Amino acid sequence: FSEIIINIGREVGRDLNDLAAAIERDSSYGRLATYLHGHKGGRVIEELNDQTGAMQINGVPVKILRESRNPSQIKWQDNGVQLVVDTTGAFKDPTADADDPRGSIRGHLHAGAEKVLLSAPFKISARGLEMPDDAITTVMGINDEEYSASKHSVISAASCTTTCLSYMIKPLMESIGANNF
Repeated sequence: FSEIIINIGREVGRDLNDLAAAIERDSSYGRLATYLHGHKGGRVIEELNDQTGAMQINGVPVKILRESRNPSQIKWQDNGVQLVVDTTGAFKDPTADADDPRGSIRGHLHAGAEKVLLSAPFKISARGLEMPDDAITTVMGINDEEYSASKHSVISAASCTTTCLSYMIKPLMESIGANNF
């Protein structure tokens, strides 16, 4: 990849410096420089350009998009984005139309992305609808062999609970069997 594109969908603070300050001082991990390089770490966010939303984080080019929260209106194609990782938790229905005015996971595809990875489990809102053929839930090391690059464009990485539990349950089921629980 040549750069990382992050959509926050709105202005944050007075300018890009405020956003960079928030990134540099995470409430969970502490200072980014310390997290990446230990106590000798220096400044890791440089070359901020508020007009274009560009910055360098630890030498990696990052562009911040601040125009739209609706996935179908995000400029993924204009920025050459192929894979979107949606971590909002707001767009979990793989059957929702791409042009839904409230937004949808398929909106990312409509806006030019080739694949969308959802960091939450799918949730189909309408009763009776089946999982679309191009959608799959996969957990690496558990059922990732079911993923087909040519078939699947909307992928759920399941939930954090499912992922954590699956690595413990799969070997138990393979060695003991499901009927012996």
